[in-house]
Order: sequence, then C-alpha cells, then structure tokens
Amino acid sequence: MIFRKIKTKILMSFMAGCILLSGNNAHAEVITGSDAHPEEPTTSEEIVYQEEEITNPRDDYNTVSLDEEDGRIEQLQAIMPNVRAYFYMNDSSYSLDAENVVATLDGKTLKTSYVKNWAQTDMGINYFFLVDISTSMDSDSFEAVKEEIITFANKHMTDKDTITVYTVGDITECIVDSVTYEDKDIIEEFVSELQCDNNNTYLDDAILQVVKDIKKERETFGEEFPNNRDVVIAFTDGVNESLMGTSSSEAENALYDEGVALYGLLVPNDSYSQAESTQKFEEISRASGGDILYFESDDLAEQLDLLVDDLNSVYVAEFVSDSNTKDYNSHTFSMGFYVDDVEKYYEYKPYSVKLTRNIKDTVNPQITEIAKVNDNTIEIKFSEQVVGADNVSAYIISKEDTNIIVANVSYDALNYVATVSTTDVLYKGHYIVTIENVTDNSMEKNILDNNSMEVDFDGREYKEKINFLERFWWLILLAFVLIIVIILIIVLHVIKKNKGVVVIDDKAVLASKTDVKQHVIIEQEKGQPITLYLHSGEKMIKKIETKVNGSIIIGRSDLCDIYIDDAMMSRQHFAIEFDGESFYVQDLDTTNGTVLNGVKMKHKRRLEAGDKITAGSLDIVVRW
Repeated sequence: MIFRKIKTKILMSFMAGCILLSGNNAHAEVITGSDAHPEEPTTSEEIVYQEEEITNPRDDYNTVSLDEEDGRIEQLQAIMPNVRAYFYMNDSSYSLDAENVVATLDGKTLKTSYVKNWAQTDMGINYFFLVDISTSMDSDSFEAVKEEIITFANKHMTDKDTITVYTVGDITECIVDSVTYEDKDIIEEFVSELQCDNNNTYLDDAILQVVKDIKKERETFGEEFPNNRDVVIAFTDGVNESLMGTSSSEAENALYDEGVALYGLLVPNDSYSQAESTQKFEEISRASGGDILYFESDDLAEQLDLLVDDLNSVYVAEFVSDSNTKDYNSHTFSMGFYVDDVEKYYEYKPYSVKLTRNIKDTVNPQITEIAKVNDNTIEIKFSEQVVGADNVSAYIISKEDTNIIVANVSYDALNYVATVSTTDVLYKGHYIVTIENVTDNSMEKNILDNNSMEVDFDGREYKEKINFLERFWWLILLAFVLIIVIILIIVLHVIKKNKGVVVIDDKAVLASKTDVKQHVIIEQEKGQPITLYLHSGEKMIKKIETKVNGSIIIGRSDLCDIYIDDAMMSRQHFAIEFDGESFYVQDLDTTNGTVLNGVKMKHKRRLEAGDKITAGSLDIVVRW
C-alpha cells in the first residue's frame, strides 16, 4: 500500500511537472526520421510476401482417350535421359508440334525437344523382311511375296533406306543384309531363288533373331539414337511351330525391350490350328506397336503400298528426362497433345518401356544466370535439372560482410529456375551468391561447377541513415532514456523549489504560486464568540473575531460565513460548529483536505483552544 502511494505520488508529480514545463514554453522534440524514406522497409516485419499462384491454362481441358484407329505409339527408344517416340495421328487436321505435344515418364513431365512429321526428318527406314518359306504357304501367295520384295526397292526405297531379308522355316537365315538403294539388284539375285519347301515355320525364333541383330546394330551408335527407324515386316500365313507360350513371350518381350514394331502381312487361313497361332501373332504385333494386314496373291502390292504409306505418315518426337537413371524395370510412358481451339487433351494409350541404356553424365551443372526480379527476389537459372534447389539452406547471399536472410525458395523443375525470396531488401550493389548441396539429377550426382558467383544488382540506393539506425539503435535508445532522466530530475527540482504541487479545481499548481490576496469576513451577530488567527508561514496576517450560532462555513466562495480569498482553498473548505458546550471542526470533502494539529481529518473533531487548523495555504489558530 505504501509503495503504491509513493508510486502514485511520483507519477502525478512527473505529469504535473511536464504540464508546468509545457506551460512555461519548455518542450521536447520527437525525431520521427523525416529524412528517412518511409517507403523503404527497415524491419523484417514490414515485408509481406505474396506468392503468385502459378496455374496451367490447359488444366481445365477435357481429356479424350485415343483408340488405335485414331492414333497409336508405334515404338519407343530410350537412351536416358533422352526418349524418342514414333507415333501416328490419323486425323491430319490436327497440328502437332513441340508446343502442344507433351509426355511423362512414370508421371514425371518430360521436356519436349522437337516434334516432326516423317517428311521433316532426315531419317530412313531399315526394313527387315521375314519371309515364310514353309510348305504351309500356298505357291501363289509365296510367288507374290517374292515379286513384291524384289520390286520394293524401285517402288518405295529412298537413298536412306536399307533392306534386310530373313527366311523363316526350319531355321532362320539372313540372305540379304542391309542392302541400300544403290545395291538393290542384290535383292533380286537372292530372293528369286527362294522356295517354300521347309517343313516348319519357327516364327518366334525368327523374331528373336532379328531383334537380336537390330540391338547389336543399335549398340554401334553408342550413346546416340540410330539414324534410321527399324521396322520388321513378316510375310507369313501365321503358322508357327515355335514352342507356344515360352517362345511367344520371349518374342513379345524382345520387341518390347528394344522398342521395335512388328508388322504382319498374313495369308488368310481358316484352319483351327493356324487361326490359333495367327491370333497369337496378331497379339504380338499389336503389342509391339505394329499392325496386321491380310493379303491375297493378287492384292499384296496394294496392301504393301498401304503399309508403306502408313509408315511414312509417322511423327517423330524426342523428349528429355530430368534423370539419366537406368534399370531393367518396366516404366510407363504417356503422351498426348493439346488442341486449344476445342480445349481438349488427346491422350494416347500408355506405352511400357525399359530403361536399359543411358548416357553417362560427365558434365557438371552450371549456374547460367542470376537476375533480380524485384527488391526482395532473384531468379537463378541452372543449365540442367538439379536436386536440392528448393531448399532454403542451400543459398547464401552476402553483401560485403553482411549475409542476406533467405526467406523462401521455389523451384521450376521444367525450366531449371529457382526463385529465391529474401527478408532484407536487395539494394543496388555487389553481391556474392553461393549455392551448396545442389547436384544434378543424374546417376553420377554431379555437383555445381560454379557454386559461387559475384553479381551486381541495380535498383534503389542503400541509405546510410537507415544503416545508422540499424547499427546504432541501442545508442539512440540510451540517449532517449538519458533525456527522460534529465527531464525527471528537472521536474523534481522545480517541484521541491516551489514547495510541492497542489491540485486546485482539478489542476496541478505549484504551491509557491498561491497566496492570500484578501480576507473577507461575514460575522454573525449572535452566538458563541471565537477568534481565528490566520498565519502564512511564520507570519500572522489576520485576526478574525466572530460568533458561532450553530455553525459557520469557511472557504474561498463569497457565500461562506468567512470568505478567505486563498487559491488553495476549496470553495467551501471546512465548518466550525458549536453545540452549546464545545466547538467542532468538519472538513467539507475538499480536494486537498483539512489538517488539525498536523493530522489530516477524516471525520468531525472537537476543538480545543489553541488548536491549529491547516486549510489551503493557511494555518488558522482558534481561541475563545
């Protein structure tokens, strides 16, 4: 309780002192930093980040699944991170290019390098003909096959194409190997001598053999895709004496693993056994991305023309993955294209691929560009897909000896761009950007080759005043506290010198500023006599003789029985009563109170001759 009173008194004294000082034209100037630039944030709390939501305008397109009549993926080759697809779109009204053709590998988006129709490429076709020379082939059909293979070069070959011919019977034999257009006469020399006199047709074995040879040829290209596209065309009646099941599965898997399309030109055969093996052959062909056509001896040329036209309508697209990882597991390749006019996405049937080959990554990723986007954001572009670029801890940005706080990082994996937001403003000047623990996405995990770069940013100049506030805030705070202490000392000194502070009519007034200007006495004619001696300090200034008839009121108001013009008195300060035997004094709920003999009164007290009543600035001695 005592502490609370002391605290309240000090607070009131301090406030009163400030008021008095302000009344005497004393004031303190508050520095608001008008010379600073309010638009420049000086604390991290003033910076509000608003992340822009990135949306794909094609996200709302309707998806349409394509069936094989509309289009299909013919074959797929992968030398990771590169993937090449051969595919068809039978509706020529659609325009396909790198802008609207997209692909994913196991759900991860691939970057489209190019999309071309066959005429735009510089590629040829390696034709691999499988000729059934078993006795199950009727002679007319067999002769038609020989004739069309011999004339094929003149009708369909280009200077980039090659033809390889295998006979399929009791054994598989390559009789013509990679003949070009210039050497096409060799084809007639060997094919014209063929006879359909073998007892068996080991078709699955022949498929395995041709795929094996194709794979061997492709390996000579090393880490590049072959110059030509490989297409296997089998002329057969569908009879297959290979071990059903195991060999058929091996043939299908071989085509799938190497990404080779198998086409069949079949002679119709109504026998049950032949129909069963023909059905299996059709399944293998279509699973490889190829197709089946049936021919009679008199329309083989027409069917072969249709097939070649179809082969020449293919599209070629190459995509790049973010990784060169290889394995022997099956992976799902999905591809489609957008048509903006109708807001649709046409999706091909997914294609399975094995990633058995890759290009060894011997190149370290690079930082190709660092650009300032705004006062708190920079973009860092990498030369390739990287891992770890989305971690805040990976980035160290410094200017001179000061590190800039990195607040947020986002990474665009498709465009290899990291967007880095900082808490501090990136003023104009020279910076060092260091990136740690970031590698490429290859099997080799190559680290950044230039992980630290020096860059110069344009923009707003750095203000030294802001720098002074940031560095010496504690000095400013100390000066402010010192000023407050000095003011407090001055206030207390003024209060002490002026004999304290009193409150008059709810206003703080220095005690020395109050005095008794005059004393007006309204005396009662009847009552018990009493004498009042008024003292100001050590000096008696007035003697008042009056009579008390019941009671009298003393105060500053001219309505009182005794009117004393004392600024420190209340309008009606105290009353003196006489009950016929004794005098009493009563405080009238004044602001500063009434004191009897040095004790502040809380209730009516009996007076004794010689008692001293203190009211306002006066001491009043009563006698009778």
